[in-house]
Amino acid sequence: MSRAVTFLAGAVTGAAAAYFLDPQGGARRRAETRDKTVSSVKTNVSSAATQATAKRRRSGRGARCRARSADRSAQARSSTPGKRAALRR
Repeated sequence: MSRAVTFLAGAVTGAAAAYFLDPQGGARRRAETRDKTVSSVKTNVSSAATQATAKRRRSGRGARCRARSADRSAQARSSTPGKRAALRR
């Protein structure tokens, strides 16, 4: 099995080399591949930055304020009317 895998890897490498090093169309193919790779990397970096920003915003001051507000409203709903009146004073 190992010889078959080695042969297949060599065949694929040779075909890729012939495809990209072709004197007539190789330069165009290399340029297209380079452009697609750069575009993909930029998109992934941008996506990662957007996700990191969203994570920071979710864990920021606004999230803490919303959590405190939700805790207070939950306490108010669970208390009896007499306790609510005492809380307002």
